[in-house]
Parts: sequence; structure tokens; C-alpha cells
Amino acid sequence: MSVTQKPLGEITWNDILKLCADQETEGPELEFKRDLPAKAGRRDPWLDNCQSIGEYARNEIAKEVVAFANTYGGTVLVGIEETKDKPNRASRPAPLPQAHELARRLRQAIYDVIDPPLPVLEATGVEADSGKNGVIVIRVSVSRRRPHRLTPNKEIYTRRADESAVMDMRQVQELTIHALAEARRIEDDIEKSRATFREAAQEWMGSEQVTESTNHTVTLMSAPKPGCAFKLFAVPTAPIDLGRVAGRSDIYPIFGAIKVAVQGQSYDAEWPFSPTDWRPTLRAIFAESSFSEYKHRYVLRTDGSCELSLFQRRSNDQKGFFVEWLVAAVAGMLFWIERIRRAGGVFGLEYALAVEFNIIKVPAVLCVYGARQFSGFRNVQLPSGEISFPLISVGGEEEFETLLERFDEDIWNYAGKHFPGSAPTFDVKQLRAQIR
Repeated sequence: MSVTQKPLGEITWNDILKLCADQETEGPELEFKRDLPAKAGRRDPWLDNCQSIGEYARNEIAKEVVAFANTYGGTVLVGIEETKDKPNRASRPAPLPQAHELARRLRQAIYDVIDPPLPVLEATGVEADSGKNGVIVIRVSVSRRRPHRLTPNKEIYTRRADESAVMDMRQVQELTIHALAEARRIEDDIEKSRATFREAAQEWMGSEQVTESTNHTVTLMSAPKPGCAFKLFAVPTAPIDLGRVAGRSDIYPIFGAIKVAVQGQSYDAEWPFSPTDWRPTLRAIFAESSFSEYKHRYVLRTDGSCELSLFQRRSNDQKGFFVEWLVAAVAGMLFWIERIRRAGGVFGLEYALAVEFNIIKVPAVLCVYGARQFSGFRNVQLPSGEISFPLISVGGEEEFETLLERFDEDIWNYAGKHFPGSAPTFDVKQLRAQIR
């Protein structure tokens, strides 16, 4: 499997050697740099002190990243010697010092000089044998925020075959129109999902007859029964096609325990509803189960979009959500997205994740970490009504813990609370191990 076809964290030195042995060619999604670029007669300071990266090297590499983000996405490898013919081909590795630290510094330096900021930018150092020298691999997906520009010179670049070129005004306008059309597609998909969710919630809860008195007149009316519903819907920000999805266990979701550390205590948070009995439908598969008070449903479509939903009727002993359920559901969704990206060969492609709640008629209790029953938590409630959280931009896997921290803060703020003490931290090693 080529370097461009593997998750960034799984690329090994043997993959780098194979890339050179196969003499892979630069192209629309692949660029080689022998060294940290420097002006004629100079060396980049990193090669001497491993403390700072020169602006020239930063800008030259960032130019390639901008071009990839504006076109199809792509990979830049720094530390690969090239052949003299055109297009250039990989010849042999030219390892750079302190590869992992250099990758970290380069990623941040490049991120800081691109406007608007990239939703997804990944970088890693691939070390040669047991030493710290190695090759830097930088990967960016096609961006929903394009066109991007390089801020030091304010130029906008595109990828043409094996070169990055400055775009003219007409090309920038065309790219902007295309990006806006993609953004509208994503918004339309999310709004359709919201409408379907509202209808499904009301249908599951059912209705009851209530009376309303006005001006000495009593009217019998139909009103929805109390209950609460929760949905996660994820859509890729660039079109993908998974082909056949039925019968492919490699793209089914993973829901396992995650570790939550809060206020000196550690908890296992787990989503208690696992999808079973997947069934095909038109260009999609779905799984759902229902009980007297709960219904949970999962859908995966060939376009890479996926969803999870939970509907709960109100009863005397079930009155809301355990926060552990919610964060574990989001964690499972993040790793489901990662499995889909791997299956589709679109590593690092940004997803937009929509979080929806529909609390019908009366508020829903929100229980803290470690709680095992709803009693005693009536003072922490999710208000009745429909709420859409701010969209979550799902980038690289290394950001998943941070996204969970942000969701945790959002859910407590939605309940009108600041979580007491220090914010929780999350450990998702168990889920991460399952996609390796």
C-alpha cells in the first residue's frame, strides 16, 4: 500500500523505502522536497540547531499545501531526493534531523500562514530505523473553506499536474462558486436530516388528548407525549463514494468504553445501545431496535454520510440522559467517521458533525458522570424544545479527545451549568485500538 493510501500514523520507514524503490512520481496529489528549502547558498537554521524553521522553507512548503487544499488534497514529503527527469520521481530518502519535532513545528508554522485556516492539516515524522532522523509527511484534504491563500505573499495557488501555480482572478471566482455550491449541499443535507429527525421524534413519542380552557370554553386537543431524542449526523465535506456498503463489517460503527477523568475520579463511559441486524436499503444500510421506552437507529449511506439517533419516551423511572451516554456516542461517531475515511481512501477528509436534541413538552434530566439513576439530578436539566449545537468540524484522529472536551462543555452549557471543578479529560485508546 502506497504512502498516500495509508493513515498517517501507520506509515513506516519501509513504506518510505518502497516509495523510493518504486520511484513514485510527483503529480496532482503528491509533492517531494529533498530538504527544507532555502535561498541559494544558504541552509535552513533547523539543520544546524533544530530549534527554528526558516521563513523561506515554511513558505515554500506552505505553498504546496495551499495548492493541494484548493484542488484535490494531497501529500508533501520532505526529505526525499528526486530524479532529474520530469516529472520528478522519488530516488532515495534524505533524512532530516529530529523528524517528529520538525513535523510538529512545520505543521504549526504552515497552519499560521494560511488564510482562512485549514480545517484539516496533518503532519508526522517517519524515523529511519531507531534514530531520530527521518522523512516528514504532511497531508491536507481538499478544503470546504477554499480558496485559501498564503498570507506572506497573499497568493492563491492551485495544483496543475506536478506543479503548484498561482491562480488568476477568474479561476479564483470559479473556485469560490464551486466551494459555495458544496457548502450549500452540506447545509441542505443537514437540514433534511433535521427535518426527518423532528418527524421521527414526534412519531415515536405519540400523542395524547389534552384539554385547553379559554374564555370559559373547553377544547379537546391532540398534543405530543413527553419524551426526548438525540441525534448525530455526519456528512463529508467533499463528495465520496463508498460503493457497496451492505455486508462490509470494515465500515460498521465501533462503540466501546472510553475513560473519563474528572475531579480525581475515573469512569468508564459507554454507549449502551449497539447496532445489530444491519439491513440494506437504497444506497444505504440501517440498523434499528425498539423497546417499550427506547428506540435507537443507525444509517450509513454510500456517499459516506452516517447517523445515530436515540428516541426515549418519558416514564416514571427514565427522565433524560446520562452524560456518559452522550460523550460515548460522540466518541463512537468520531471513530465511525475514521473507519469510513479509511475504507474510502480519503484520510483526513473533513466531516461536518451535527448534534441535535429534541426535548418534547418537559425538560430532560442530565445526570453527571458516575450516576446510575435519574433521581437526585432534577436540578440539572436540558430545556424543552429543539436545539442544534454548533457544527463540529471533524479533522484528524489526533483531535478526537479535544472534540470530546468541547462537546462536554457544550452539553453542560446547554443545561445552563458550568461543570464544577476542572474540565473532564478523555482517553479513547480502546476505540483507537479497534480501528488499527
